[in-house]
This record gives sequence, C-alpha cells and structure tokens, in this order.
Amino acid sequence: MAQLSGVWTLSQVSQAVQNGQWLGGTPPTVEYLIVAGGGGAGGSNGTPGGAGGAGGLLAGLTSLTQGTQIWVTVGSGGSGGTGGGSSTNGTNGGNSVLIATSSAATTGNFVAIGGGGGSQGTSGGVGLSGGSGGGGAACGDTGIQAGARAGSSPNANAGGQGWTDAHTTDCGGGGGGAGGPGGAAYQGSNGYGGLGMLVTVYQSDGTTLTETVAGGGAGGYRGSVLTPQTGGSGGGGSYNGGDATSFGSGGGGNAAGVGGAGFNGLVWISWPGTSS
Repeated sequence: MAQLSGVWTLSQVSQAVQNGQWLGGTPPTVEYLIVAGGGGAGGSNGTPGGAGGAGGLLAGLTSLTQGTQIWVTVGSGGSGGTGGGSSTNGTNGGNSVLIATSSAATTGNFVAIGGGGGSQGTSGGVGLSGGSGGGGAACGDTGIQAGARAGSSPNANAGGQGWTDAHTTDCGGGGGGAGGPGGAAYQGSNGYGGLGMLVTVYQSDGTTLTETVAGGGAGGYRGSVLTPQTGGSGGGGSYNGGDATSFGSGGGGNAAGVGGAGFNGLVWISWPGTSS
C-alpha cells in the first residue's frame, strides 16, 4: 500500500495511521479543547439577580508525547447565590487546566478561567469578573447598574447591564457567553444569555459529537416583562433561576430566591486515532 506525505488535518492523519499509510509514524501533536466551569447566578431578595457568565474556552494544538503523565483539572460549576434578606452573589466557576502544575491545581500550561458569578439583587450590585464575565443586578433607583467586565480568556465577553425604574420593572443582566456578550436589560425585557460556541469532537470509535457549550445565563426579572429572554445557546440557565445544562454554561438569574447554578467544564484531548 502506498505511503502518504504532505500537509494533513488530524483526522486525515488518524485515518492514514490506521491504514498504515502515514510516513514517519504518529506525530506527538495533540488537539485540545478546554472549557472552564460556568458561574452561578446571583440570589434575590425580591429584586432580580444577574445571571452567571460562561467559563472561558481554549482550543488549539500542542506537542504532548503519548505515555507522559500529566495533570488535568476540570472546573466545577459555580453555585447560585442565596435568596432572602441576606442574598449573595453567585460564585465563580472553577478553572479547567491542561498540564496542571499538580493534582487538582488551577494553574498550569493551558488555563481556561471560570465564569463569573452574577450579582445579587442589591443596590449597585455588579457581577463578578471571570472567563466570560457575569451579569449585573437590577436594583436601586438609578436606572441601570453596570455589568461585569470580561475576563482574560480569548473568548471572553462581558455580562450585560441590569435595569430598574424605581422597582416597577426590575430586570437582571444576562451572563456573557463564549460566543458573545450577555444582553443588557431594559424596560420590559431581562438580559439574554450570551451565545455559546458550537464544537465538534471526534471520538475514538470514529463517531463525532457536536454540542454547543459555554452559553451565558439569562437575567431574572420582576414586574411586567413583554418578552422574557432566555439563556444563551449552549445551555445557559433560564430567567427563573434555572440551572445551566451544558458544559461551561452560566446559571440563570432569579426574581426571588436562589440563583441558578453553573455547569461544570471539560478538558478534551486527541492524538491521531484516539480521543479522551
């Protein structure tokens, strides 16, 4: 059988290796996808909390020899903030790391930053900074509260601003997603969750898995909302305190009670012919 050489994609290399056609053996280059845990939404004492932001997302190629021991950390999703008179911010999602410095370490060679927690429903509340930011809260009589700034990851987008008009219509800002910023709330609409990213994973059995990950949660609302906005594609939590449903996505804000929880991240690596 003739041997092949040239410039090829990893999937083409994998097939050539299996067919015995690859010249020079299997290269040490691996493909990786790293998604950090999504942030939890802020809790509410009757005024809506901001949504949680999506975890940061990294993808690329690096050299990694098969058989070498490495540490990998998968970030957990952030918890939703508590409700009631002592409402709290949602917590940030955990970092996901490829080639971590030690077991369960949040630092290392390739680090995706956890999504920011959404703000509690309180005057002047601001979502926490993170992989894709967190949403702002709607409270106070100043009209609009600022959303969180974006994190440092390449796919980082800020959370949206909250809105209030003297507590007649309060709406929380949406959480930032890996594919776009969180929506700002305005009179008659809560903030939508930032878009996630569509990814395709090639599995060791030859099949593919396609999923949208790392969407921001939707902000909570109170009062007359004409068009309730939803979480971003990629599993962002809904506006009624819904938990995130896909890797790295942020939780949804709530009008009264506990904020939605973020979803855990993932670390995926692939050598030609394998994936894990």
